[in-house]
Amino acid sequence: MKVIVCSGGRFHAYALAQQLLKRNALQRLYTFDYTTRDAQKVPPSYVAHNKTCGLLNTIFEKARLARVINRTTFNSFKDRIFERGVSKALPHETQFDLLVGWSGFLHHSLPTKRIQASKIILETGSCHTDTQELLIQQEYARYGLTFTSHNKKRQDQARLEYEEADLIMTPSSFVQQSFLDKGFNAAKIAVVPYGVDLSFFKPPQLPRLRKKFRLLFVGMVSLQKGIDYLLHAWQQAQLPINDTELIIVGSIQKDFLLIKNKLPHSINVSFLGGITREALREQYHQASAFVLPSVQEGLAMVIGEAMATGLPVIVSTHTGGQDLVTHGTTGFLYSPYDISALAQQITWCYQNRTAAAQIGQQAHNHIQAFSWDAYGEKVFQVYKKLVGHE
Repeated sequence: MKVIVCSGGRFHAYALAQQLLKRNALQRLYTFDYTTRDAQKVPPSYVAHNKTCGLLNTIFEKARLARVINRTTFNSFKDRIFERGVSKALPHETQFDLLVGWSGFLHHSLPTKRIQASKIILETGSCHTDTQELLIQQEYARYGLTFTSHNKKRQDQARLEYEEADLIMTPSSFVQQSFLDKGFNAAKIAVVPYGVDLSFFKPPQLPRLRKKFRLLFVGMVSLQKGIDYLLHAWQQAQLPINDTELIIVGSIQKDFLLIKNKLPHSINVSFLGGITREALREQYHQASAFVLPSVQEGLAMVIGEAMATGLPVIVSTHTGGQDLVTHGTTGFLYSPYDISALAQQITWCYQNRTAAAQIGQQAHNHIQAFSWDAYGEKVFQVYKKLVGHE
C-alpha cells in the first residue's frame, strides 16, 4: 500500500508520515512547512516542499503583516497556492492507493480520485464546518461581536470535500457526532485519537512540591478556547489568592483583546504568551492541575500531554477529551457552558490535592496506551480496510 499525505499546515501530518514510513507505506508528503528537525523524522526524498508558501508564511509572521492584512485572507491565499501546486503534481506520481489530505487542501486534487483510481481520506481536526461556525458564532454573539473567520467559499469547499472523500478521519467522538448530526453515514466516519510523544512528556523526576496550587491552561487565548468561562469560574471558585495561581500559556488572539475589559481580573492570574516546547514541559511539571474549557475543538493534544506528565485534567466535553478521560478516575469532564461545574472541579482539585495527584497518576498510566506508534497502527489498519488489503 502506498499513501500520499497532503498537508499545508503542520497539524499531526509529520507524525502520520513518520508512522506510514515505518510501515513502508509513505510515498510522499506534500507540505510547505518543512524544517531541518523534520528531516530527522521524514527524509527529504519523501517530501515535496512548497518553498514559496513557506516563504510567504515566514514573511507574513516576521513582518507582522497581520496588523494590516487579515490573517484568514492571507491563509486562504497561501493555501490556494499550495493546493493548486499539489493538484498539478499528483498526476505525475506513480500509482498510489490513498491520498490523505486535510480539509481545505484537497479541493483541486479531488479529480485525482478518478485519474489515479485511488481512494481519498479527508483528515479533519475540527467539527463539521457548519457546526464550527454555529458554536463560535454563539460565543461572539454573547459579546456583541461578529464572527468572520469562515467565508462562504471556504465552507462550500469543505462541504464538497466531505462528500467526495471515501472516508473522513476524525480524532474524537465529539467531531464524529457533528458529522452524524449532518446525516453522514457512520461507516464513512472513522475515529482515531491522536497520539502523545511519551518519550518527551513525562512526569517530573522529583515529586511536585509546590506550596501554591497552580492551575495551568495551554492554548490560544480566545473565545473558541473558552478562556472567558475559565476566568469567570476562577473568580467564582474564590480560592485564597496567596495560595493559588492560574497560569495561561498561549498567544492572545484579537477576539480576547476585544472582551478582556469585560472579564474578571485577579492578581493571581498570569498570561505567559507562547513558549517553547521545552518550557511547556516545565510548566506541566510545575502545575497542580490542567484545564481546557474549549467550546469547539477536535481533540486538543495538550490534554494527552498534560496527562502524560501526571496531571489531573479538567476538560470540557467539546475538546474531544471524553475519548481520553474517564470522569473522576483520570480527570474531570463538564459542559463547556457550565461555569459552576468548572469552578467546583477546580475547587475540588485545590481542596483535595493528594487525591488529585492520585488521579494525575492514573491519567499518566492510562495515556500510555495513546503513543504515536499506537496511533499509527490504528490508522494503518483503517487504511488497509479501506483499500481492501486486509
